[in-house]
Amino acid sequence: MTQKQGNALVVGAGIAGIRSALDLAEAGHHVTLIDAATHMGGILSRLDYQFPTDGCGMCRMLPLVDRDQSAQFCLRRGLFHENIDIMLSTTLADLEGEAGNYTARLDRQITAVDPEKCNGCGACASVCPVDIPNKFNMNMGILKAAHLPLPHALPNIYTIDMDACTLCGACEPVCPVGAISLPEDPRKNFRILVVDDELIVRDSMKEWFEFEGYSVDMADSGAAALEKVEENSYDLMFLDIKMGQMDGTEVLKQVKESHPDLKVIMMTAYATVETAVETLTRGALEYIVKPFEPDNVVGMVDKLYKKNKPLGMSQNFMEFATVILTCGTDFYDPSTGKNTYGYGVYPDVVTAREFERLISGTGPTDGRLLRPSNGKVAERIAWIQCVGSRTLESDVPYCSSICCMHALKEAVLTREKSNHSIETVIYYMDMRCFGKTYEAYKTRALQDHQVILKRARPHSVRWDDALGKLRIFVADMFTEKTDELFDMVVLSVGVRPRQDMSRLCEMGNIKLNDHGFPAMEFPPVPGQGVFVGGSAAGPMDIHDTLIHASSASLRALSLLEKTISPVAEVALDDTLDNPVSFRDVSMELPSTALVLCQCGAEDNEAAVKEMKAHFETLPHVSHCIAAKNLCTREGWDDFVSKTGDLKVNRVVVGACLPHLFAKKIKDLSQKMSLHPHYFDVVDIFKKEVKEATSSLDMALSDIRHRTPDITVPREVKKTALVVGAGIAGMTAALALAQNNTHVVVVEKTSDIGGNLKWLKKNITGTDFPKLLEETTQAFGAHPGIEVITNAVVADTFGHVGHFVSTIEPEEGDAVMVEHGVSIIATGGKEAATRSMGYGQHPAIMTLKEFEKSLDNDGEPLAEVDCMVMIQCVDCRDEHKAYCSRVCCTSALKHALAVKKQNPDMHIFVLYRDMMAHGFAEPFFNEARKAGIIFIQYTLDKKPDVSTNDNGVRVEVFEPIINQIIAIEPQRLVLATGVVPSRVKAPAELMNMELDEYGFFDQADDKFRPVDSIKEGIFGCGMALGPRNVEESMASAEASAVRALRILNKEHLMAATVTAGVKTSLCSLCELCIGACPYGARSLNSERMVVEVDPVMCQGCGACASICPSSASFLNGFKDRQMLDIIDAAIGF
Repeated sequence: MTQKQGNALVVGAGIAGIRSALDLAEAGHHVTLIDAATHMGGILSRLDYQFPTDGCGMCRMLPLVDRDQSAQFCLRRGLFHENIDIMLSTTLADLEGEAGNYTARLDRQITAVDPEKCNGCGACASVCPVDIPNKFNMNMGILKAAHLPLPHALPNIYTIDMDACTLCGACEPVCPVGAISLPEDPRKNFRILVVDDELIVRDSMKEWFEFEGYSVDMADSGAAALEKVEENSYDLMFLDIKMGQMDGTEVLKQVKESHPDLKVIMMTAYATVETAVETLTRGALEYIVKPFEPDNVVGMVDKLYKKNKPLGMSQNFMEFATVILTCGTDFYDPSTGKNTYGYGVYPDVVTAREFERLISGTGPTDGRLLRPSNGKVAERIAWIQCVGSRTLESDVPYCSSICCMHALKEAVLTREKSNHSIETVIYYMDMRCFGKTYEAYKTRALQDHQVILKRARPHSVRWDDALGKLRIFVADMFTEKTDELFDMVVLSVGVRPRQDMSRLCEMGNIKLNDHGFPAMEFPPVPGQGVFVGGSAAGPMDIHDTLIHASSASLRALSLLEKTISPVAEVALDDTLDNPVSFRDVSMELPSTALVLCQCGAEDNEAAVKEMKAHFETLPHVSHCIAAKNLCTREGWDDFVSKTGDLKVNRVVVGACLPHLFAKKIKDLSQKMSLHPHYFDVVDIFKKEVKEATSSLDMALSDIRHRTPDITVPREVKKTALVVGAGIAGMTAALALAQNNTHVVVVEKTSDIGGNLKWLKKNITGTDFPKLLEETTQAFGAHPGIEVITNAVVADTFGHVGHFVSTIEPEEGDAVMVEHGVSIIATGGKEAATRSMGYGQHPAIMTLKEFEKSLDNDGEPLAEVDCMVMIQCVDCRDEHKAYCSRVCCTSALKHALAVKKQNPDMHIFVLYRDMMAHGFAEPFFNEARKAGIIFIQYTLDKKPDVSTNDNGVRVEVFEPIINQIIAIEPQRLVLATGVVPSRVKAPAELMNMELDEYGFFDQADDKFRPVDSIKEGIFGCGMALGPRNVEESMASAEASAVRALRILNKEHLMAATVTAGVKTSLCSLCELCIGACPYGARSLNSERMVVEVDPVMCQGCGACASICPSSASFLNGFKDRQMLDIIDAAIGF
């Protein structure tokens, strides 16, 4: 049911913007989603594959509750939700007001193609004479100025690149729906004044510019020029320096005083450095020397015109309660700077994003890995990491976080696509596989696909003319300078803040960090109304991007809930109490209205007439109507006015772009009081008459059997159960309670706080005791939070919206809690170990023990002169195959603190890969500058620790000097990693899966990172996997907003397509229960029947396909119905 309660603006329609928009829309709020691009999807629109599945999983973000509110198909193609309005080619130009009451000015570029009329036929592109670089394929390949901005997008609306369009007009007459309206040539409005005392120069330049369509005036002296400038408005002036009476420098001075915005290019045949400097100092734009080539001068004007021409914009002023900035990142351009890798010089040197297009089926080579230089198949490809990242030379000290896994994925795909015939080599400094499943992916890449990793930073790439290949010059830790030959080189370029990020953050009163990204605040700053979500806040992969996008959604949702007026609440209650009433037509004979849409083309009209004659003979088609341009507002309104009163009980529409009719059909169903399930739209666009007729026959056979599955709405219990009271559990509980939800928190121990009780600060200096104190006070003071300590969840049953759990405290009676959702926040703990001599000497301790032993930034170690820290102890190996993510930054934090307290101490950090991703990398640099020694070891050459009465001895192979060294430290600190804590018991009780490492098993690690496959159960904090405090709090906010989209509803409704059981045929084999991936089926042991939870059922059909007796079925896909459809398909 639609519940439009408040307005939110989401800026950026990439993966983060889509997540934030869906979060708020599912919670019942209206969202306006804008993007400056002509299509949705952001970076992911160009990525066909995402690790670890090496496929696409965006569709997993679609709503699982109230599915009928949103179109259920590929999210890469488009987003359709009745609470979301999408505005493309739109930017946030200005924002005024305060939290809860903003006025935004949205500038929307006016295009030559009307999106309301375009049906995606492509006729315009077929006649367009202008070729342009294919921007979607990163300028590889060409397409027409009239083109689809995204080849797989829906709606497939064409656009015209007005910078390249010659305004020839060929496209206008061929458009069958009249969607194209080209403007007059705007160049004639760009006025140029040429000032020179030589007639031949004036006439020549006038002729050149007018040929290109510009308006040109001339002046033969400085005085005449000044008169013309006062009488007319000019965009550009060409001004000669050496003229009689008044020279050009004096004219320039006077013009700039009276018309400072007028752009002036100086001309002279007597060039000197002094003259050039003087004119540029006085405000000239450029300085050119006579004689000059016409192409060069015209090119200069064209460039200036395109840069400064006024774009056709429509200004929209809209009011919003809150704004979320999810505008993503920019990427480093490797052609800038020294460019030692030859990007832009050698065609076979490409960026990772360009390579992504090369391996795509919609790319310039249709997915074949061909060298751009000669079109031949590549044999060896190299990836160079950290291009534009982790470099002080470019003032980018941070790690971009995504490049290592991106390179591994591309190398794996290359091996798979070439049947392992192409050799792939990755040059890296640290292979940062810090995600829970990333290390295992790297292992598969090495073992199953033989991807080669080489720890080195190449110096340069050069072209070998004799061999026609690229030569990489490199020196690693073990050899002298060497070089290798490759057919292609892929540069893993780093991320940069958006160019307009500073402007957007200034509007929203958001501070920037030292790297130009928005500073993230945990907990949020009170009174804030503009929030940042996703990778706009800094380098992060899809998993973290979506968590931070949902975190921003939670903060926006909390504000939206506070700004709903009493009038709006009353209106909402009226809507809920008086739902739309549909006619019961289940006992009526099928009476179908078939509507055939025809565009303006004559052949289309003839085809519609032929089909109309056929369908009018069918007995169950009571009305066959020919309509025009149903995809336009005018055409649809005309159709509704003529047919809205027809006494039919089914409607089939044959038209183009079926997805565009979802909202129209819903409105028409309410007008006709007919359930939307009795409507269908069939795509007959560009189909031959026979094929279109067959498609319509199938739809008519289908709809004849349709009967909506009327289910009783499930009341939602407005209580949430949170298991665990660490920082993640407390953050989630507070977020829910502040959104008017009663929360029951169950904590197994006697007090709350979790790991925050022993942590003092993080690497950036956040005061954890203060954070714990403030959070605990707010947690304990909130009346909506009920805490039960020294207790466990003993039993849970039920489904999303209504669970029943039994809480057993150590003392007292058990408590029964009815709740709508559950959040698992059981946390993680430091892993135990017996490796590296642990337990054999008091000087050997774990990171946690070391942290608890410290006071005042390391004061107890003042007498210690040597300390060794060993990373990855029992991690990333046979003990734990994952990276624990927090250990490296924790080691850096301690090493820097101790070094600051005792500068003379020798500190050695033994590591495999330093996982200082994101903004932790600068601290890695700082540690090395401070004299802390880092020694890299490999899995086959682990450090050897021995103890005796004299102390501890560590032996390790030092790769730079190529020998084993021995160290005798007074402290040996072991990073043993993180393991899950107490998650197994609640998981078993809630029928929730755990992953192979014992953590909460997400429905999808990337696209549903806090959801369980069982709807209504969410995870956060270290229950999901290793993460730091800020990341735990972000995941808690994400789980809260995912829960609130359920708790904000009064009732949960089943979708139209759900499964059922014919109990008379069911043999109780229970195969369907095991096959259901959503836990929607169960055996009722009292009635001995298999039951289906219609709210949790997603209509996937797995049960129907596995049932041996045809007892399981999908509503809308029953046996007789499907057989009739097959008959219609074969023309029986």
